[in-house]
Amino acid sequence: MQVHRSGISLAYRAGYFPTGPTDNSAQKVHPLILAMQPGSLPSTVILLTVEVLPPDVNRPKTRLNYSIDIHGIDFAENANHTRRAVLDCIAVAFTKAGQPIGQVSNTVDASLSPAEYDATLSKGFAVHQELDLPPGSYILRLGVMDHASQKIGTLDLPLAITALATTK
Repeated sequence: MQVHRSGISLAYRAGYFPTGPTDNSAQKVHPLILAMQPGSLPSTVILLTVEVLPPDVNRPKTRLNYSIDIHGIDFAENANHTRRAVLDCIAVAFTKAGQPIGQVSNTVDASLSPAEYDATLSKGFAVHQELDLPPGSYILRLGVMDHASQKIGTLDLPLAITALATTK
């Protein structure tokens, strides 16, 4: 393929050759993994705020403190009036070129009493993660998915980790 304009180059796939099974038994990719790809549009169905605390002398890992707005989450009410939801939380640090450098993920079982649920409606559901990253500049993509509804929220932010001074 040619372009009749100077200074432009094309990048495209020459063809498509499927190699996997063509029936419905093929394994599907987890929706949150798709949402976490660099360049994906942010998802705002589940709102989240994240406090990022850089490494320090006492804590060598980057700390992530999530506050998840539970208004977008489908909680099931149990017989004892507790409400339960299962959430996947993931954080991935990408280089400026889009290469993953570090990640952390966990599944959280949020079982809340009526009083805890009411309090969490106003303050958010807290989740803590720690991510081990070498010094450098990154794009940090954070994501949360509700298992029941598969609703997703993602957040991108720049992150710079500096080398810690060593004491002698």
